Order: sequence, then C-alpha cells, then structure tokens
Amino acid sequence: MVTLPKIINGGTPRSFLGEGRTHGIGSMFCKKTRTNEYTLLGGITTCKDYLHDILAAERLGVKVNIYGFEYSKQNPFKGKFAYLAIAMLSSNTNSPSSEIKNWGKIPEFINYFEKSLKFDDLSSISATIDPLIYLLRVPVKWIETTYLISFLTLLVRVGYFWAGQQLSVVDYVKGSISKQYINGESGGDIGQLKVVWPKFLVFLDRGLPNENYKIREYSLGTGAGWHNNGIYNLDLASKWLIWEK
Repeated sequence: MVTLPKIINGGTPRSFLGEGRTHGIGSMFCKKTRTNEYTLLGGITTCKDYLHDILAAERLGVKVNIYGFEYSKQNPFKGKFAYLAIAMLSSNTNSPSSEIKNWGKIPEFINYFEKSLKFDDLSSISATIDPLIYLLRVPVKWIETTYLISFLTLLVRVGYFWAGQQLSVVDYVKGSISKQYINGESGGDIGQLKVVWPKFLVFLDRGLPNENYKIREYSLGTGAGWHNNGIYNLDLASKWLIWEK
C-alpha cells in the first residue's frame, strides 16, 4: 500500500503576505522533516517572489522580513532534489480553493525544458494526504538562482494549461505566444513566457549563468534585489550574472 506524503504547515501564513499575484497556482518550498513528511517554509503563495527570498536567505545567511514574510536560514535543501507544495488558490485564503486538473502531466511540460538544458535529473509530482495539495520534486539545479526558481514557477503555471491540450510542448508554446493568450487564462503567464522564451534560447546556446547574490543585493537594494526580480525582469547583461561562455 502506497502511503501519501503529508504536508505540515509552517512559516509565515499566506494571510500575512502582500502578494502581487492573488489567485492561480501557488507554491512554497518544503523541508523534508521525516519519512513522507514535509514542512512548509511559509504559506503556499501565488507570489513566487517569496521563493526568491528563501533562496537569498539561505545563500547569504541573512534574515528576511519583506512584504509580510519572515524567514531565517534553515538549511532545507539536501540531496539531489528540492520540494515544493503546489495548490490552486483564490484570493485572501490560507487554504487551497480547488483541485489542479491534470496535475500529473505538469512535470511532463517542465521535463521538456530540463532535458533541453541538460539537467542531470527530472521533476516529478505526487498527490498528498490533502487532496488539494500536490508535492513537486525538482532537481536542485532549479534552486541555484532566483531567476531559475522564477522560471520554474512560470513553467508550472503554463504547464497546467498545456496539460489539457493535445499538442507538443514546442507547438503549444509557440502557438500560444503567437496568439498572446492561453485558453482559460487571462494571458499574463503566456505574456511572460513570450518575453522569457528568447532568454531560454540564449541559455541553450550559452548555458545557465550563476548568480552572485551579494552583488545583486547591493545593486538592487537589500531585499528588493531578491524579491522583485525574476526571470521576466532578468537582464542577461547584469553584472551579477556569471557566464561560463
């Protein structure tokens, strides 16, 4: 008999957060605390910027207190994978609003990008004891930089809509970009992907740059430098990016 993983609440609740995005698929990092048990590092949130804050706090060993979110270094990332709880959220609630349809196919969408970028491992997903929360297991490559975790959350959101289509990832993305919308979605996510897709093509050519968190902190202002700047706003000429070629 398969025992489903259990998600334990922890960290700053969602109701304390000043989210820029208020509905849709939300996510939050989890720390594996025991076999089949994962503790949230904060409330599951529709705003991916709080994931940036966790990564910065872990890299720099600082305490984060920004837009209602508080976090101190906890060393949650061990081994080859990191874990995120994902759920469909509506506005102003700490609890998921509904199931994520076709949730099992979302990693297939993400896997296309992982294979293209030559990741050593691939993402996978499982149901949990809570029928409205899902556990996404991702290669630690995604948590090396804030722009990559931002990219991942965008892929989760777009992958949700792709999961209900009968198209290849490339055909779906290129078709959606040309139309500037996704069926059932306002267009915000595909509008972002239209900007991000050319950056992805650069990554295919040059590889994934590392990120100097300290330089980024002072360049953009403590806190704000991590929080507000993800893959969409990423300037590939930024001085805090370290390219191998």
